[in-house]
Amino acid sequence: MGGTVISIGMGHHHSCAALDNGLVKCTGRNNEGALGVGHTSTRYEWTTVQGITTGVLPYGFGQNGLKDGPGGYHMCAQEVGTESSPGQFKCWGHNNYGQLGDGTSSNRNSPVVVNVGGTVIQSCMGFYFTCVRLTGGNVEGTVKCFGRNNNHQMADGTTSTRYVPQTVNVGCQAALLTCAGYSISVYCTDGRI
Repeated sequence: MGGTVISIGMGHHHSCAALDNGLVKCTGRNNEGALGVGHTSTRYEWTTVQGITTGVLPYGFGQNGLKDGPGGYHMCAQEVGTESSPGQFKCWGHNNYGQLGDGTSSNRNSPVVVNVGGTVIQSCMGFYFTCVRLTGGNVEGTVKCFGRNNNHQMADGTTSTRYVPQTVNVGCQAALLTCAGYSISVYCTDGRI
């Protein structure tokens, strides 16, 4: 693989691994661009994801560096940054309901930057939506979600699909975040769920 694996992520028909040298590599089915390698051809060998070279932060998958979930055909990662230049949150793959957060419903076969308004410390994905928990300054513990909202995942009183990140009013500062199916759960810093 060209490095030591520090975290892994798996979708319905693909797997990705973050390496200690800053690269992310994926293998498997790629019909929706879930491998992030710049095309949609299935890959039977580990192939480098385009546009991520600084590594990814240790969160997601039970606090690992890559995140995919039961939606199964998209992947997201928070790049490593510096104090003066924070890394970017990037997503790629299937995007039929805006679950990549780039303002479109176009599938992306390479990572796209998602403007979440801060640094992502944790993310989770459900069926066709993505949620993030932010860290730092006045956004500490803020939850934002984007994508399918058919079961009120965004807690905004609507079932409208959200193509860009929207702040979710969880009523507290979030300490942990999890997604499953069509719902999200938040554990608050004050102990409430």
